[in-house]
Amino acid sequence: MRNFWSLIFLSNPLKSYVAVVTTILFVIALKRVISRLIARLLFRFVRRMGSGMDKSAFLDLVVGPIGIFLIVFVSMTSIEKLHFPDELDFDIYEVKSKTIVQALAVIVIIVSFIWLLLRLVDFVALVLRNKARGGGHRDVQMIVFIRDFLKAILGIIGVLMILNSAFKWTCPVYWHPSVWPVRPLPWPRRRASRT
Repeated sequence: MRNFWSLIFLSNPLKSYVAVVTTILFVIALKRVISRLIARLLFRFVRRMGSGMDKSAFLDLVVGPIGIFLIVFVSMTSIEKLHFPDELDFDIYEVKSKTIVQALAVIVIIVSFIWLLLRLVDFVALVLRNKARGGGHRDVQMIVFIRDFLKAILGIIGVLMILNSAFKWTCPVYWHPSVWPVRPLPWPRRRASRT
């Protein structure tokens, strides 16, 4: 029996595969309970924004993304413990297959985290819209605009995080003085007239 668990398959012993699969299945089985617990703890933190917040609306918005993020995070960290098999090592345009798999894993983690943040923005907008119902139509429009603006900003941040973390691309900052020193304007300046 000891030799069975030490059997090497794709550069990993069988017991390592069993440990990884058991961990992932354990998290999937308890996903709902763990994500509701995390959402309730998060609700206690968010509730300090003001009274009148609907706990069930918060849980409906946030439990799903927390569960998906939890499964993705635990799956990626447990799969990372396995050695990448030599049988699956190949190059595509001088990029190793291990690098491609790691980039895809980072993309999935970042997308699930940004999805969770987008749901939090939805909840904050829902709370603010409920508070502004008596204020008028302009207040509700402003809240919707701010919600959409924050979602766009989070989307841009998510894309930049993916480009930085998965593809190792950094966004050049042209307005920073060390990168682009301030130079005089290209057109000639007018001289002050002497009278």
